[in-house]
Amino acid sequence: MKFNDFVRLFYCLLIVLNFLAHSESLAEPLSWGKQSDGDMLHNDGQKISCYAPGIIRADQGTVQMTVLMDKPSSELGNDWEPLFQMTPAKEIGGNSLMTLMFPQLSYKEPGIWFVVRSDASSPVSYGKVHYSDVSFDAGQVVHFAFSWGEQLRVYINGKRVGSAAFNQPISPIPAVFHLARVSPFRTQSVKISSIQLEDQQIARDAQQSLDVDTHTTFLVQDALKTVQTFVTPWHKHSKYASVTPHWSPATQSFVLGDEVTFPLLLVNESDRDQQAEIQIKVSQSSGEMVCEQSTKLNIKAMSGFTESNIPITGMPSLPDHYQLETIITIGKAVTQYSSHITVIPTPQLSVSDGKLAQYLGYHYDLSFDAKPLKQMGVHWVRMWGVEPFLWFNAEPVKGQFQWEKADLVIQQVKANDLQLLGLLGNMPRWAAVEPSEDHKAQHPLANVPARWKPRSFDEWENYAGKVMQRYKHDVHYWEVCNEIDFHPPGKPASFSGSTDEYLQMLKRVYKQSRMVSDQTRVLLSGLSLGSVFDPAMATDLIEKGACDSIDIFNMHAYQVMHRVDELTKAVHAIKPGMPFWQTEQMWMNISNQEKRLWLTPAIYLWFMEKGFEKFFTFGFYDMYFNRATLSPTRDHYVNAIFQNQVRACDQYIGKLTFEGDAAFTVRHQLKRTDGKILTVIGSEVGANDLVLAKQNHITAVDLMGHTIPVKMDDIQVKCTVSDMAYIISDQPLVITNVRQSGVTPLMANGSFEDVTGDIDMAGLQAGKAAQWTMRRTDFDPQGSIQLDRDARTGRFAMRVQSSGAGRVYVFEDVKIPAPGDYLFTAHFKKNNPGDSAVPYMSFFNRDENIIKVHQLTDIGSDYQQCRMVIHFDKTPPSPVALILGIFKGVGQLLVDDVNIQAVESMKLLPQQSWNMPLRQTGNWKVAQNLKDADRAIMLCELGALSQLVTLDGVCFELPQVQEQCALVASSDWPGTTTQVNGMKVGQTLKRLFFTQTCMYVGNESGRQLGRYVIHYADGSITEVPIKLDQNIRDWFVPAQLPKEGAPKPAHAFTTAQGIELSVFTMQWINPKPDQKILFIDMQSQAPGVLCLLSLAGERVGL
Repeated sequence: MKFNDFVRLFYCLLIVLNFLAHSESLAEPLSWGKQSDGDMLHNDGQKISCYAPGIIRADQGTVQMTVLMDKPSSELGNDWEPLFQMTPAKEIGGNSLMTLMFPQLSYKEPGIWFVVRSDASSPVSYGKVHYSDVSFDAGQVVHFAFSWGEQLRVYINGKRVGSAAFNQPISPIPAVFHLARVSPFRTQSVKISSIQLEDQQIARDAQQSLDVDTHTTFLVQDALKTVQTFVTPWHKHSKYASVTPHWSPATQSFVLGDEVTFPLLLVNESDRDQQAEIQIKVSQSSGEMVCEQSTKLNIKAMSGFTESNIPITGMPSLPDHYQLETIITIGKAVTQYSSHITVIPTPQLSVSDGKLAQYLGYHYDLSFDAKPLKQMGVHWVRMWGVEPFLWFNAEPVKGQFQWEKADLVIQQVKANDLQLLGLLGNMPRWAAVEPSEDHKAQHPLANVPARWKPRSFDEWENYAGKVMQRYKHDVHYWEVCNEIDFHPPGKPASFSGSTDEYLQMLKRVYKQSRMVSDQTRVLLSGLSLGSVFDPAMATDLIEKGACDSIDIFNMHAYQVMHRVDELTKAVHAIKPGMPFWQTEQMWMNISNQEKRLWLTPAIYLWFMEKGFEKFFTFGFYDMYFNRATLSPTRDHYVNAIFQNQVRACDQYIGKLTFEGDAAFTVRHQLKRTDGKILTVIGSEVGANDLVLAKQNHITAVDLMGHTIPVKMDDIQVKCTVSDMAYIISDQPLVITNVRQSGVTPLMANGSFEDVTGDIDMAGLQAGKAAQWTMRRTDFDPQGSIQLDRDARTGRFAMRVQSSGAGRVYVFEDVKIPAPGDYLFTAHFKKNNPGDSAVPYMSFFNRDENIIKVHQLTDIGSDYQQCRMVIHFDKTPPSPVALILGIFKGVGQLLVDDVNIQAVESMKLLPQQSWNMPLRQTGNWKVAQNLKDADRAIMLCELGALSQLVTLDGVCFELPQVQEQCALVASSDWPGTTTQVNGMKVGQTLKRLFFTQTCMYVGNESGRQLGRYVIHYADGSITEVPIKLDQNIRDWFVPAQLPKEGAPKPAHAFTTAQGIELSVFTMQWINPKPDQKILFIDMQSQAPGVLCLLSLAGERVGL
């Protein structure tokens, strides 16, 4: 070897050694698939979405973004506009886990916000940074940065503009983060670091390139077209690996016969293979577990991001809404997830779709795969909330139209064979007239420029014409503004202008529509028709000639059927045959799920009966898809069952009539394309046994699409309708007999929790308690009735106010099922006990023309239960009215938790019962001191029981449980007590009835958990043992194996987290009924927690 060759070799070796010595100076690229289209990415055209594990570090990190601004800062605030948003895979009480955003101006704090949440502690921690002095022009490139770790920090063009103390880890991760690609923010490049960078490390100039360094986990460039991820010291030192559910609406929606799979995203950045175990339990909507499995996965070393779909084996061949409980274990990390899937019936391929297949429309975010809609056979979409055609989106700067977002939506519409109802309206600031401060103070949304009136009708017409012209081949129906009657003199939440000004806008759109295409149709704004809006606007528009400038009359059904007959009559008197559409409705204020599910198809049929051509249901997030998991809800599944049945129909025939049909508010008949009849029938009162005249071919499914057994003989057909039935028959049904078979509460809405009206937009005064009729001003011109949040239980009570001129009252009609005695109860309170208002309870039997009034005295400032026994010699054919309100006098009254119960079903008659108030001795507040989050007590969930009057046939007085139950626990529960002494009785009683439950007590059947010690007046005592599986059980019944002789739950309820919990009653016969019981002690004697909710007794001598 020559000397020069040796030198060259020597220098080469030096270069290699130097590189190896400094190999940590740059992060190493990951080895995952195609770097521009990895499994961890979703690109819908409008944004890219990326799974956070392996990219976002929970305890510290930095995000830097270079963004081209499509509109000036003055035009922001018409919507909630995130630059960066990370959404959690679990519900944590907020829509975002971490976000950098410009909020809607209804928030009243303009500027830029950086928000971080953490559920690492309870309650969820919340950190935020706000900076108001933000200014930029359209077309300007701006560098934003934010970081977390020691504190929260926000930077604009390298300058720190805000910081806040917050050092909790971002949690829960896994999560998904989103980066905008189109207007208003065109993200050019993003760099994410695994450490919190110092101020001097943040890029100072928007033109400065974002380069990779040691701690870079993620880099996107070229307007989000080039994507790279990297291995950092954080990955290496932690041997980073994770397994995450890879959810979307499409991956959790199936048709019967599909292979059901569970989608996962796998990450392994360590230098060795990693083992993961995925345990999945699947339960039907009934709660019955149908299958479970455990799958082990080997994740290759340094494999980066990969996707995996696990087949779920053992699924029954049954359409249903299934719950999945999934536990993912990788190393020492164990994470549990709750999600749902739908398996809907296969389309009836032997029957072609009819005209009514076009009836049901959906609100759907088309940034997601529209597979769930295709599976259902839904053809129509409205996109309020993510609407691309609104003026502030389409023309953010005068004369500069932005079409990209709308074009992407149209691509989705075409690809999925959908029809789109477009929305015009919502001004940019530059085109709007700013109203007065007094106007803005009337409603938060009145501060939003999109809700102001246009400054020029010519500019408005130019915008509307250009939008309709561009999309004339793709969108044929245009709704002009959303809920325009939210305007003066009502709440100005949607529009600052007058009826005449809206009419001018409507005329301009209609003129342009006729120039665009003979297929273009114009819809009136969907009117809300509530009393707190402008109730005269609908009539005024009709009288002023609006029907000459629309093709379709439109309304929103948040008030259900309110004014439907009036408006259809008025419109058809001017324009015979004008179509009516309903374009937005959801049951967002019906908290009772079973009732809400029943009402979902019911309202579709009620509007079909009135001749409406289309009905658009509303609520993509939360109502139909869970915002965190993107799982389809049971409400969505019920929609799928409705559409599966109705899509095969051509026309609505009419309502079925039969003896006793008044109890069936759904009894609608439709003609199918194969000539058969679809009858949809159901009663809100409860389950019914139907006897039908003989037909050869009858099939039936229920609300959930499950087969209803149909029994036939030579004479008749029998079936039981538990909620609602879809019955297919060759001929129209003839119902010869109906018998109520199910036990349901007689009161439909006794606690005023089910509400119609858009209270989110217009406040409580816009709400109405479902099923209740209000008599505000019939006898007192100054009387008022509205919902109130000062509830005894739940969210709402009813507030009644009288000026003294006459009665002010509410009533609910109740169907009495049989003769006998009934206990009518309600809870009353007066905020000012000294006023002269006289509360009363009453009932009115219309058939017998009997009315009884019970005036109440001594109503104080705390809720107290009042009772009235009503006797019926025979079953009333018509519903009776149960009435509550102010009989006379001046003042205000609150009413809550109303009920009626057949006395004959009780073990203990009301007049015999005594209830012990736990107000003085209850110690609920000790539970507030519990620090052990792994064993947290959710006793607040027991508040639902306070609506009940009887449990196991015993009349209990259940006070405000959260504050007044008695709680004892073993000594290993810090902050609690092992005994509660001196619960005062002072009565002679034959029997005692305890409402109780327990938790964390183990599974040793027969173990004595505690005792009640009864103290008599003669000084003697008696002990009542509390034994597991003999007179009490753990409140989490689904986790227990059934044991012979164990008590059954007196009541089971489902928490907000989807957990079923139970309480139990125990009867004890007093061996000394002649001795007065002075007081009772409650003592814990074993590990766990005991809770006494209420105590009732049977009085001696009654």
